[in-house]
Amino acid sequence: SLVDSDTVWIKAHYGIEATCLPREGAFCAAAVDSLDDLYVVENALDNPLFAHNPLVAGAPEVRFYAAYPFKGMNGFAIGTLWMFDTQPTALGEDGRLILKSLGAHLEQLINQQYHCPVTGLANRQSFLKQLQALMNSSTQKVNAALVRTHRILHVTGIYGAEFRDRLIALVAERLGRARLEKGLLAHLGDGCFAFAWVDGQQKTELVAALHDLETPLTIGNVTVSVALSMVSVSAEPQQASAAALMEIADEAAAEMQHSQIANIQYQEKIASNQIAMRVRACLFDDQPGSYFYPEYQPQVDVSTGRIVGFEALLRWHDAMYGTTPVWKVIELVE
Repeated sequence: SLVDSDTVWIKAHYGIEATCLPREGAFCAAAVDSLDDLYVVENALDNPLFAHNPLVAGAPEVRFYAAYPFKGMNGFAIGTLWMFDTQPTALGEDGRLILKSLGAHLEQLINQQYHCPVTGLANRQSFLKQLQALMNSSTQKVNAALVRTHRILHVTGIYGAEFRDRLIALVAERLGRARLEKGLLAHLGDGCFAFAWVDGQQKTELVAALHDLETPLTIGNVTVSVALSMVSVSAEPQQASAAALMEIADEAAAEMQHSQIANIQYQEKIASNQIAMRVRACLFDDQPGSYFYPEYQPQVDVSTGRIVGFEALLRWHDAMYGTTPVWKVIELVE
């Protein structure tokens, strides 16, 4: 379960059917608030916190509850791995060890879901969420930068994967010296890093950190030089989504990589609001070369081979941008 200010969200379950419960009076809420490594209620009828709980007094008549409160990256408990029974139970040492082990494994899986295991930095999924939050809250221009470490495959082929990971971790450590106030730093994989910051925060520290990496790095008895390239993209508030901003940065970085530019190079782009303007025009004005239309995807009964229905998929066609799935422009539509 994940626990927020009002609700206990049951994200995965076996033996029960509920998907959420009110936080007030919930076992999981008490477990999260307890700050205990393991929270155990051997007999709920004897516990003044739960004796009158509806789940105890009525169906399913919970008596035993045990939970491992797992923590987020800031060290605060955000949810529980728990089990319950309709009979009072004394949880022995073996049971405690199993529950703690499973909980620690879950905690690690959740951390890996949002963080790079090599650098400990946010991964792409987490970075996009944080960047979108930054863009939503900012009243100033938002900047994003992609920093690529070149010849990673070459280094891996010569020195092996372990050396590569140590090199990437060292690059991440040096990039981390660019202390952008309220800025973001992430490792997107394969030695590609991402920064984000709002306008008014100078990128001089970021540039200084990049030049710091011009100094050869020594790992063990091997010294290597690192070649970097950086592209930065900016967007005015409410003019682009995080996904669109990073897509532009990815395309610019790919162009730079294709041209085989080495060492530290900079390229700046502005996320134009031209798409937004054309979408708005399409919605409110007659535009001969810009329109929304449906495409129909058949649904087939596999037992008979007959078409039994269609799914209508909305598309946006524009003379300048071609045919585009609506999910790419839906935020602009909204």
